[in-house]
Amino acid sequence: MSSESNEPTWIVTPTTGLQINSVAMSDDGKHILTGTSAEYDTSDEFAVYYYTTDGTSPTNVWSDPLGDNVQQGVFWVAVSGDGQYGAAGGEYGSGRGFLRTYQLSVGVSSRQEFDYSSRINEVESSNDGSALIAVESANLQFLTRASDQYEQTTVNISGSYLRSCTITPDGRYLAVAGEIYQDEMNFAETRNHKEETESSTGILYLYENNNGTLNYLGHYEADNGILRITLTRDGQYFAASTKGGEILLFANPINKQDKLFPLWIYKNEDYTLGLSYALAICHNSAGDLYVASGGNYEGSGSGQADTTAYGYAYVVKNTVNTENQNIPERQWIYKLTYCPNPGMNMDENATYLTATDGQPIFSNAEVSDVPSETPGNFYLFNAQQGSLIWQYTTQLMNWPMVINPSGTTALGGSDDGSLYYWTPLQK
Repeated sequence: MSSESNEPTWIVTPTTGLQINSVAMSDDGKHILTGTSAEYDTSDEFAVYYYTTDGTSPTNVWSDPLGDNVQQGVFWVAVSGDGQYGAAGGEYGSGRGFLRTYQLSVGVSSRQEFDYSSRINEVESSNDGSALIAVESANLQFLTRASDQYEQTTVNISGSYLRSCTITPDGRYLAVAGEIYQDEMNFAETRNHKEETESSTGILYLYENNNGTLNYLGHYEADNGILRITLTRDGQYFAASTKGGEILLFANPINKQDKLFPLWIYKNEDYTLGLSYALAICHNSAGDLYVASGGNYEGSGSGQADTTAYGYAYVVKNTVNTENQNIPERQWIYKLTYCPNPGMNMDENATYLTATDGQPIFSNAEVSDVPSETPGNFYLFNAQQGSLIWQYTTQLMNWPMVINPSGTTALGGSDDGSLYYWTPLQK
């Protein structure tokens, strides 16, 4: 490990005893949105929280309680790059999903609420907050803002269960991805590493936002269920990661193609990786294209009471050979202490890469039992070289971690209920 300090600049705990499943911040790192949750519990204390920071300490500007007798709570949050708008989604209980939008400086009085029959699995925002995208069940929810009010368009992708969505900062391009189950639609709206093993194929759809109207650009059917999807900031490329441990890289066709085809599909030949929640992509100013992912190492912890499951983080660079073919070249791979989670992100220059890990521990084969948890880690890597800059360990698992585009600030959230904020990243 590097000698660089891994100590956060500040730590804050919104509500002791609850979890933090998602965090988001503005491009300058000064505006932060999060929410509390508990995957296997009910609470009267779940809420959305808005913080501002001068870089040295946080200020809780407002909070918005979800209500009484809520199950799970806030699953995903988003903040516009300019720090003006935010959104939080999740569920109140089985069959009661929600999405709340805010003008952050105004607070709770600006809230709009949208109700769904399923949990919001992800929500993302354009840089100015004029466009939001969210996914729940088989539906893409596209929200456009006019006079500080959002109007919603729903696109149903029949037979699918959508897990992930992405939007470019300018709001022009959007994509969604998920799964089509081979048997009956029997998915579990959890985040753990045990219930994500049912057989499925993957599906992704790409759209263009034309002044608030979605234009379909194409779709792709993958051999394995897709867990994450992400676009480059310039919208030229997008990538997906799967249950089968693959990365799929696509070039934006710009014009409608209907059936899309990946530039390449990468799977580590020397490491057998499975479920891959972690994914990040960067097309930097030099024209280099990097894709990072993290997958569970298959067989680790299986049938071994004294062995904890773990995974790997790695980065692949897109190169073009003499025949003008795009080729994936792995730059590095690093063993994580536990299984990787979705807190993988890169800054706009691919200088840094964040990663998170940790997982539940089931005492027996009954997934309905409430599990204990491993500790968790926040990681900061040199994105191109793979050297570990620092690693910060918490008592419980860590799911989210984000980095701002300029690579000056990182923010993480933990199942221990705390937010962790680092700036500068190297001290």
